[in-house]
Amino acid sequence: WKRVATSGKTADGRTIDPQDLRDIAATYNPDTYTAVIWFEHIRYMGNFGSVVEVKAEDVDGGNVALFAKLAPNDRLLQLNKEAQKLFTSIEIQPQFAGTGKPYLRGLAVTDEPASLGTERLHFSRRAGTGNHFGALEPLGGLLPSEAPDESALSFFTRLFQTLKSSAPAAPPT
Repeated sequence: WKRVATSGKTADGRTIDPQDLRDIAATYNPDTYTAVIWFEHIRYMGNFGSVVEVKAEDVDGGNVALFAKLAPNDRLLQLNKEAQKLFTSIEIQPQFAGTGKPYLRGLAVTDEPASLGTERLHFSRRAGTGNHFGALEPLGGLLPSEAPDESALSFFTRLFQTLKSSAPAAPPT
């Protein structure tokens, strides 16, 4: 679980209502509408994964925190490896689909979150069940190895040897 928002004042002067976060946690159902992860709230760049599950918890000072389990795609994993877009920013849809309740419409990855108390994203393969991420461990074998593949080396070695042996001899000088 990663803290993606905390109720109260935000860095840019807005206020996140604690009841909104409780309602989001109570109503979020990816089978109804899946919140997708966006790059800085921008849609035309494509998505960077999705939100699997959310929950709300009371935290210090009478605030409520919203936590999420994420399913990042390879693009977000690569950004995270490069220490980019390390935090989240929630998109609240008030009065979602006539329910009278707010809903988590989307989640952005950013380096400048408005909500205070958001946790830094660091992805890991250790996630229990499912394919969501969130534990604090190195990426390990999740990304391609830096070492070259032996079969690829073997192929290129044979290719260059063949090309070398079939090349015309240089004219005598």
